[in-house]
Amino acid sequence: MLAPGADKSGKDTTRSVVVAAVLFLAALLVLAALATRIVTIMESSATEIDDRRATRGVQMLVQGMLGRMRDTLKENAVWNEAYNALEGEAPEGFIADTWGNPSVDYPLYDGVIVYDSTGGVTAAYFKGLPFDPASRFDLSLQPMVRRAANSLYPTTGFLRFDGGVAVVGLQAIRPENAEHPVRNAHVLAFMSQLTDEQIASLGKHEGFRNLRLTDGWKEPDLHVPLADSAGRILKYLSWDSDDPGAEIASEVRPYLIASGFALVIFIGGVIVAAGYEQRRLRRTVAHSWHLATHDALSGLLNRSGFFRTLDDVRARLAPDRDVVVFLLDLDGFKAVNDTWGHAVGDELIRRVAQAVSGCHRDIRHAARLGGDEFALIAENTADISGIAAATLESISASFLIDGRAVEVGVSIGYAFGEPNLMASEIVRQADLALYRAKESGKGRAIAYESVLDAERRQEAQLEAELRHAITAGKLDTVFQPQFSSDRSEIIGVEALARWVRPGGTVSPEVFVALAEKCGLIETLGTHLLSDAMKQAARWPELMLSVNVSPLQLSNPGFAGQV
Repeated sequence: MLAPGADKSGKDTTRSVVVAAVLFLAALLVLAALATRIVTIMESSATEIDDRRATRGVQMLVQGMLGRMRDTLKENAVWNEAYNALEGEAPEGFIADTWGNPSVDYPLYDGVIVYDSTGGVTAAYFKGLPFDPASRFDLSLQPMVRRAANSLYPTTGFLRFDGGVAVVGLQAIRPENAEHPVRNAHVLAFMSQLTDEQIASLGKHEGFRNLRLTDGWKEPDLHVPLADSAGRILKYLSWDSDDPGAEIASEVRPYLIASGFALVIFIGGVIVAAGYEQRRLRRTVAHSWHLATHDALSGLLNRSGFFRTLDDVRARLAPDRDVVVFLLDLDGFKAVNDTWGHAVGDELIRRVAQAVSGCHRDIRHAARLGGDEFALIAENTADISGIAAATLESISASFLIDGRAVEVGVSIGYAFGEPNLMASEIVRQADLALYRAKESGKGRAIAYESVLDAERRQEAQLEAELRHAITAGKLDTVFQPQFSSDRSEIIGVEALARWVRPGGTVSPEVFVALAEKCGLIETLGTHLLSDAMKQAARWPELMLSVNVSPLQLSNPGFAGQV
């Protein structure tokens, strides 16, 4: 017979299990509803995302049509031979031989029109035969002719042609070295008629289902309008959605149903294993606590465990005693990883952890804060220099790993845990000292001093002023002439950045290094490049050189910025 307490405990356990089962069943229903909703959202979202991607793709196809027309015009209109031939007395033969006859089967255009300086048609061919543009185009080409005649660049667009749509481009015919629009120039016009076969073939090649020309559209068709320069819609490029959402939903749904059955089985397993789980959890609490506060690779305290331990140590010490926090950063660890691989790097971390944690009797606790950064807590502050020297010495010797002598150094910064300081502030001060140690040549230990904070604030202030100066355009661009020793004349200029702030002129050695350090170098370089080009445009006969930081060259988008 069970004791009353045990019986009550058993009833309580049974009641808990029943309540847990009910809660699990309720959770199952909620999860089923959520899963159904998720599938619905996935289906609609996937289709919507794919439709947007397809729409952008077709828009790029449209822009590609116009771009190819512009490229074709540039190759034919900016041409000395064409310009001279059309300025001659009988240009019709040149037009027919060069552009008219090839239009029979030329892949880049179907028709060509050449306008004289008055806007009249000198010659026009479509598919190799003469034709009258005014009778085939719904709207006059004269506005586009006038725009092209007064510009160095092509004019392109869509126009209605024989009830369909054609890509049309016009450009003034000029010599190859002309830098300004030529007066009374002939205008070359190319056109390419969009056919159903052409559009269908293009859609098949680019992966768009049933791409076609239509006069309108209806759901669920996807579409992109083709409009003329006045915004009038001529036709639509329409295509069928791939509807990937439905396919995803059909693939996911069986798994969701199977997951539901698995969850039901899981509930039964939970009821059976509830008692065992409760006992197991007690046994694993201590182990879980250790895992939560220790680094898996080195076995030392991790960042969370380090701060907890630091607080515990400081709370345990007498008020007249304090601790010292040492922060260590390995010098050359990245080179070890890059040269020997991560397996050697991991073993090196373990060896360093063993070395620093036992290198001095006053070191009470050691931690790995992440990567190759370690922290030490010393409770006896009488021999600080001895602790620092012992730590440096413990890592100065080479480590024999897999038959290789692996060498690294260490930089150390340390700070005293004064009673009125938070643990995070002590670590921040030690980190400032560590930063100074690495800047001072590495392989040394430096204590925190208040001057480090002052220098950091001064650097932050200078960084803020530099950021503002770049944004507000307060950096000056000066030009240093470059002379030719042969001709004894200026052949170019070198653009240099200068910064004059209220406190005086800042040397480029200072602010350029600061810009590279704080991530402003690309903004600074772009500003200098832009300003130098604007000013140097006044001296087209001179070469311009602009200094570029290696950090800018490592940016994949740098060429595009230039």
